[in-house]
Parts: sequence; C-alpha cells; structure tokens
Amino acid sequence: PEKKEPEKNATQNVTYAEGAPEKKGYMLKCMAHVERLIDNIDMHHTDVQLESVLTSWCKTAQEDAHNFVDDAHCIAFTKQLVAAREHELKTKGTGKYHTFCEDFYSHKFEVEAPPPQVVLPAKSAGCRAGTLLSASTALVAAWLCAA
Repeated sequence: PEKKEPEKNATQNVTYAEGAPEKKGYMLKCMAHVERLIDNIDMHHTDVQLESVLTSWCKTAQEDAHNFVDDAHCIAFTKQLVAAREHELKTKGTGKYHTFCEDFYSHKFEVEAPPPQVVLPAKSAGCRAGTLLSASTALVAAWLCAA
C-alpha cells in the first residue's frame, strides 16, 4: 500500500501526525467531552475544587489514560481548563473551551517542524563560509563573524 503523507493545514503551515482525526469532527467531540467533564465534576465538587481535582488526576493517572505527553502538559491544560470554566461562569461564554480543544488538538497531533537552517556567509578569516546552522545559532554567529 502507498504510504500516506501527514496532513497539512492549508491556512497555516502546520503538519499533523499521520492518523490524526479530521479537526472539525474532533473539535465537536472535544467540546462535548469538556461539557460532560465539567458537568460531572460540578455534580461532585465545587468550582473551587476543579483545579485540585484535575491536577490530582494528572499526577495519579497513567500518561496513556490522560492523553498528554507528560504530567506537566496535563497540569498546564488543567490550568487552561480552569480559566475557561471561570470565564464561562463570568460571561456564560464557552469560547475558551473551544480554544482549549484547539490547543489540545495541536498538542496531540501537530508534528513539530525542524528549525529553519541558514547558510552563514563568511565575513572574516575566522568564520567558515557555507556552514549550515540553525536560525538562532546563525544570528549569534553572524554577529560574532561580522567583525
């Protein structure tokens, strides 16, 4: 069978991992999941307890259960979800949940592009022409070699 190339987002130069679900359908499922999660936690805990409940789960669940790369990402997304809940309580708006789901989709399925490579032209005898460097290293090297 022919190997399928990772999907690219046409509006942004973003590549998604092979097998990533279609984003629109994923977003609908994520929004529904977040709504159920918040409702479930609301039935058993106060909104003040939301962050501690989710943080505790991040620390005790296996990484494959919480679907985050690691516990630190789980806790960061917990803080984002708590902020989204606070926003909903203040404004009745759910837009922050949508942002949460978009960010999680990116976290889960985007493939990081390698940093751009830059060929550094030599300006002095101490610098080698044609050296391939990352963009950040090239900035420092260009400054050092400019003399």
